[in-house]
Amino acid sequence: MSFRDSRGLTFGQKLGCSLVAMVGVLATIFGVVASALGSCPDCIDRPVTNVLLFPGTVIFFLGLGVGMIWFFRWYNDRK
Repeated sequence: MSFRDSRGLTFGQKLGCSLVAMVGVLATIFGVVASALGSCPDCIDRPVTNVLLFPGTVIFFLGLGVGMIWFFRWYNDRK
């Protein structure tokens, strides 16, 4: 999806969605690295933490982005 196709969003709303996308990419990269390096021989293996770090960050930020776009379009249609 291109933001050029979303004519109903203002510049500030597009900027907010872009910033959330950039933070999401950085958080996902951090989650992948932390989940890959999280296990060591002397540590207790925590599979729930690893799932929350990698796929959890992707799912969270995708849901946040979809929710933001839905809310912004709903809010702009109310005007």
